[in-house]
Amino acid sequence: MEGESRWGVVLLALVFAICLAVLKIHKSNRKERLAAEQKSEQEKAAKLDQQRRIAQLASKSNAITKWREEFSSSGKFLFTADVTRVFVRPDGRPVLFDRAEAQDVAQRGAEFLCYFGVDLSPNNSYLQGNTTARLALSCDPSMAKEMMQRGEGEIYAVVARISAVPSFDEVNTNDASAGSSGESSTERRFVVSGTELGQEAIAPYDEYLLLPESVENSSPTPSTPDH
Repeated sequence: MEGESRWGVVLLALVFAICLAVLKIHKSNRKERLAAEQKSEQEKAAKLDQQRRIAQLASKSNAITKWREEFSSSGKFLFTADVTRVFVRPDGRPVLFDRAEAQDVAQRGAEFLCYFGVDLSPNNSYLQGNTTARLALSCDPSMAKEMMQRGEGEIYAVVARISAVPSFDEVNTNDASAGSSGESSTERRFVVSGTELGQEAIAPYDEYLLLPESVENSSPTPSTPDH
């Protein structure tokens, strides 16, 4: 009887230990789940705030937001005439570039020029090769100062009134995914000049790569129609 009692105590202790382990695992999983839910809510809130700020930036100047759709009838290549038709508006309306990468700031006397890189082709898979634009925009000293403080590679939403698309270059770029094979691709890079009307910093470039779908496709549009 004494042996059976001892085994009963051991069994109860074992059951109790198992219950404690299960409870500990449950609490750990619940904590991780709550942390993941909190992170997801924070990311959603940040995305909504970003969309709101960019929508406000566009609405202040009645900027064109869905200009990429206007390239759909241009064929497999964009020509300077195509880019000019879309960016240099007869009515003078500015354009929202919702993901412009800061590249450089120059000063010529009292005038500042802010340079941004913009990919023209993400939503136009029919285009052959990479098609980009380098924006050379006359900007306020405060905009130039912000760019220099935040550094190269920052991603901005930029509103600009485009005055000309004077030229383009064909640039050979190395394909990083090709490894040591040395394969390269041709990038059609248009030079676009104008005046910057406003900018909103979105994220550093490495963080921007992890952001959800672009604002152009998901943000609320201004009340005035684009076309």
